[in-house]
Amino acid sequence: MKTRLFATATAAATATALFGFAGSAQAFSFGTNGMSFGKDTDVEFKMVNSHGWYKSSLSIYEVQDGIATKVYDLIREVKNSDNGSKNGFLGTVEGGAIEVINTTFTFLANKVYTLGLTSVTPTGDARGTVYTMSSLNKNGGQRASFGAPVSEAENGNDGTAFDGASDYQSAANPFQPVTIGFEDQFGGGDRDYNDFVITAEAPEPITLGGMALGAAGLFAARRRRQRKQA
Repeated sequence: MKTRLFATATAAATATALFGFAGSAQAFSFGTNGMSFGKDTDVEFKMVNSHGWYKSSLSIYEVQDGIATKVYDLIREVKNSDNGSKNGFLGTVEGGAIEVINTTFTFLANKVYTLGLTSVTPTGDARGTVYTMSSLNKNGGQRASFGAPVSEAENGNDGTAFDGASDYQSAANPFQPVTIGFEDQFGGGDRDYNDFVITAEAPEPITLGGMALGAAGLFAARRRRQRKQA
């Protein structure tokens, strides 16, 4: 009787896990055309570093009818760099230039969002907002790269152009860490795409599979012990 109940529970867990696997495949967009998911999805954001003279803040905007409305603040620079112009105006959390306000945001199902980077000069003069969603930028220009090596040596110093940015306009899989780098100039800029660098990751949606495999393993081990005792 106990064996039958255990088998029934295991079968139920396996069926639930299979449902979880089937439901985990969801439609999403995560790049310069906007950010959206087919179901409510948490995304975690982490600061890497900044390079540049501007003092910037990063927020999430909801997009409706081509209009972006700020809904959530993520990260801001409290000063434009850790130590003046050293290392390409490098700014870090550890060095004191950057403050993390929030780390996780829930993207509601089937809504369109974008990240927006708003900058001012060290003296407080506004320099506008650039968006990861290109259609919101001046002349539809790309102002963010997805998955590019923006913090590596090839363009690690402020002002070194990253000519391959056009190849990085979408994330292949937002359920793994994706590097997002900004060009903070509203107009042409120096195209370095390392003025503000973060990572974004949605937690892996397949969570029940491991539970089912574990239950199946326990059931198999129990059956083996019973056979040996018989």
